[in-house]
Amino acid sequence: MVKVLAAGVNNTDINTRVGWYSKDADSANPTGYGDTPSPWPLIQGTDGFGLTPDGTRVLVRSSTLRGWYGSDFPGFFQQYCLVDAKDVHPVPDCCALTDSQLGVIPCAYGTAENMLLRAGVGAGDRVVVPGCSGGVAGAVIELCVARGCEEVVGVTSSEEKAKGLRESGAIGGHAVSLDIRTVYLKDLKVLGSTTWGEGVMGNLIKYLGEGKLDPEVRRTFKLKEIKEAQECFGERKRGGKIVLLPWDL
Repeated sequence: MVKVLAAGVNNTDINTRVGWYSKDADSANPTGYGDTPSPWPLIQGTDGFGLTPDGTRVLVRSSTLRGWYGSDFPGFFQQYCLVDAKDVHPVPDCCALTDSQLGVIPCAYGTAENMLLRAGVGAGDRVVVPGCSGGVAGAVIELCVARGCEEVVGVTSSEEKAKGLRESGAIGGHAVSLDIRTVYLKDLKVLGSTTWGEGVMGNLIKYLGEGKLDPEVRRTFKLKEIKEAQECFGERKRGGKIVLLPWDL
């Protein structure tokens, strides 16, 4: 059992709620990541940070072999969540991030780290990140800097958003146009990422211990304000994550 101190709001929460993962809105096709439809009623919330009964600070992220919290089984938009011990990752004692910041790590940063691992991004590489005012893309920038990339260029739609990206480590850049013929003529690779490989959470915990991650939190909401929180998330006016605080009554 984990006492939930903070739960980030993510696209996957909204996508599951509206049936975006299904083939059509009227079918009983899976809306989560498993082989069966999401259960109903369902407590959502794929991001979870909190305390174990002995007071240990932990991040919680499920194995992709079992499915996801908040889509395939109850998630973290509640004060307490029953979790599998295998999904619990202790936060280093030296980590000085706030509860709200830690509450946005698992989904966005885990997705970003998995993409970078799949693409083989490492020290000395140059990386262009499009649409980088979003949570995952912002995490990509930080994680590129953390692993020693030579140059990280962020692409966004406004100067206001660009300011936040520079603070994360992106140096700036212009929009990227890509002719699909360039992909095959130059033998390039296009990789997608949904499920995670091994080592993702371990890497994130290591970076937290080294003080290399500093998530931007735009706004926090009480649990009873979940409707307003998801509406705020959908506005996408500027960068930064939206977080629910279940014990902020």
